[in-house]
Amino acid sequence: MGLYLEAKGYANSVELGYTGFEIYRQEIAKACGAGVLDLYLKWRKSCRSGGQKLNETELKMFSALFSEGFGVFLRTSECEGEMTPAQRRTLIKL
Repeated sequence: MGLYLEAKGYANSVELGYTGFEIYRQEIAKACGAGVLDLYLKWRKSCRSGGQKLNETELKMFSALFSEGFGVFLRTSECEGEMTPAQRRTLIKL
């Protein structure tokens, strides 16, 4: 499990394990703006057994923030590791 990133035209690449991938996603959430990291972290915890669930307002915010672009990347499971070509194109545009 993890992530391997490379970009055309760049000699360097990066390979992240499970924990590194999560830290990378947290940094992206933090860069997305005020409150995004907090909402992301609460959602991640809610996915685990016994985690506090998002309330209705938070669910609406989460859906609006994480439905496309980097939101799809943040929600992608490190276990599945798959994104559709359309989802990847959205990331490239960002």
